[in-house]
Amino acid sequence: LTAVLTVGVIARVILVPITHGADFAVWDLASRATLDGVNVYSHHPAYTGGPYAYLPLFLYIEVPMQWLALHTGVSFTVMGKLPIVAADLAATLLIAGEVRRRSLGPHVEAVAAALFFLNPLVLYNGAFYGRFDSVCVALFLLAFSAYRAGRPATWRFAVAYASAIAVKTFPIFVLPWLLA
Repeated sequence: LTAVLTVGVIARVILVPITHGADFAVWDLASRATLDGVNVYSHHPAYTGGPYAYLPLFLYIEVPMQWLALHTGVSFTVMGKLPIVAADLAATLLIAGEVRRRSLGPHVEAVAAALFFLNPLVLYNGAFYGRFDSVCVALFLLAFSAYRAGRPATWRFAVAYASAIAVKTFPIFVLPWLLA
């Protein structure tokens, strides 16, 4: 597990400052405008793709990163990706923790962690391109770690699950299963 985490962190250190995708440019403009007191939902900057179409939670995560970028001189490409990289790491540790909880052994734990943390799509999507899917995945896995079948849902589950949906809507697709 230590080797997987080390290789994954090194890969992210290399990939993060290289570039970012078009969505990331939107978050840069939106977080800057929000810092200036502009409501990006009603008076959006001139994005190439139209108005700001994301839920506000990720914007609220990016606003402090934008502030830090402006006040430290560190590129927003780096600062804005820190929550994404942290979410990659959190998701990996939650996966490893779930495998450990099931007593499947350290080798299975390392393989499960590697399947996520060293996955080329996860590396590209987050560290290289700058999409925030891992933030949702980490929150969803946090909710999953608090969920136990046959027991009432806890406040920790409810907050993590609701936060995952507030970042990206795809966790709502398991709601029928949860209600059943």
